[in-house]
Amino acid sequence: MKILKSSDYQTSIWTGGTTTQLYIFPENEMFADKTFLFRISSAKIEMEHSDFSQFTDYKRLILTLDRTIRLRHNGGIEMELNPLQIHNFDGNWVTSSEGKCRDFNLIFRPELSGNIEVIHLKKNKKYLFCRAQDEQFRLTFLYKGILNSDDILVAEEESIILKEDDKENYEFVAVEDSILISVHISS
Repeated sequence: MKILKSSDYQTSIWTGGTTTQLYIFPENEMFADKTFLFRISSAKIEMEHSDFSQFTDYKRLILTLDRTIRLRHNGGIEMELNPLQIHNFDGNWVTSSEGKCRDFNLIFRPELSGNIEVIHLKKNKKYLFCRAQDEQFRLTFLYKGILNSDDILVAEEESIILKEDDKENYEFVAVEDSILISVHISS
């Protein structure tokens, strides 16, 4: 198990605002080269109208963390995306948005299976952090709240990573009401 702090993330500018890379795999890949297997990020859409980058040969999952936006795919398919609502689409689609928000993204190769789960924990509730048997990777981002385990404290904006070679289960308790965004990757 590994805990990522906000200082471990990489933030850069894109046409609609800023993007913060939480994790990329393989870890030595450069995002701009578009040769990675998967990437987890959070972006701030700071313009009222924004055009998304295209990612040929990738699948995408997105959710907004704080505000409702309107998405348009390929000039026609339009939808409203509410906070913590997950939407999947083809990375090759021409996609634009109306509205400002902070979002959470998973971009992954189609030979992988990717999933995002939103978990609401009430204060003092337990969360068992473990990989499913077929998972190669799990990252859980603590969007709101604080989690505590015996000697481990996870604060807002931090992430917990479990990789294929992590065999243990970790039990955390919500110190306060918390919202977790959990990303699951398998082949």
